[in-house]
Amino acid sequence: RASLQSGCTSCVGESNHRAVLDLRVTVQTIERAAAVGEALLDQRRFEARLP
Repeated sequence: RASLQSGCTSCVGESNHRAVLDLRVTVQTIERAAAVGEALLDQRRFEARLP
């Protein structure tokens, strides 16, 4: 994360950089929730994901 931050601070302010990271986390959370929802709707697909 530190290397990503040092690479981005040249073109993006610190507050904007944090906002971008927060947005990425939000998007990942939504994508995971959508994937879980799809799996629950399709029981065979859900079972295929189990170890």
